[in-house]
Amino acid sequence: MSHLYLGSENPQEIERLAAQQPGVEEALRLALARCALPSRPRVLEPGCGTGVLTRALATALPDARITAIDRDERLLVEARKRCPEGRIRFERQDAAALPYATRSFDLAICRYVLMHQETPLAVVGEMHRVVALGGYAIAFEPDWGARAVYPPNAGEARLLELAIAARRCGWPDVLIGRKLFALFRQAGFLPVHIQAAVTCQTADEVPESGAASNITGNLAQLMQQSRDFLLEHHLISVEELDEALHQIEDLPRDRDYFLASMEFTAIGEKSAPPLMGE
Repeated sequence: MSHLYLGSENPQEIERLAAQQPGVEEALRLALARCALPSRPRVLEPGCGTGVLTRALATALPDARITAIDRDERLLVEARKRCPEGRIRFERQDAAALPYATRSFDLAICRYVLMHQETPLAVVGEMHRVVALGGYAIAFEPDWGARAVYPPNAGEARLLELAIAARRCGWPDVLIGRKLFALFRQAGFLPVHIQAAVTCQTADEVPESGAASNITGNLAQLMQQSRDFLLEHHLISVEELDEALHQIEDLPRDRDYFLASMEFTAIGEKSAPPLMGE
């Protein structure tokens, strides 16, 4: 079973990640409010992607020394353009096997990273290892199973079912949000706080063209980009996939359309002996 980051083969991945900017500053502000960081914190961001969160970190923590890592050099190139500040160091590294010394950071933070990992506990465990006693780890992750949609849409329901089934073949874990508390506790963080953010959209907020916005189309967009993957693993037929995508495109055109998506944030403190060992 392969759990390679599927975005590495997607020519539109840079644009897709750039579209994740909305809401990141507010989510970060709320999470950092739970943390008592030193005046010049040492910050590690595993899976920085194109630097969306990195940029927000640099603004929120102007005196921080930030190390941002990713496995995809193509994304790191974009991140360096977005974040030219000299105090941000970009490196090509694997979040599940960090090369940094134990207790060498005050904060480890990631956004939409754990959902792409074969063993997310290994990544959270590494975050725990490199964070100093009294330090923190933060993770922002979605949970597509917590979406509320009206009117019911057969295409949206089928794509969500498909996304959950595709996990066994290496697709992202779209239910990762509900697992954050357990992952952080198992890695040794104590206490662990969970915050929830809901983003809503109605028919009145959809452009006149009826085009789906990011909140509506993210699931369909990922499925479309993963078409070859889904078909190669015989998870769905071409006809069924096309029909589901067509149905979800019609969703925001309904006069009664409503959709709410959920994102969870875990904030863990390293105040207890690690359960996974260091």
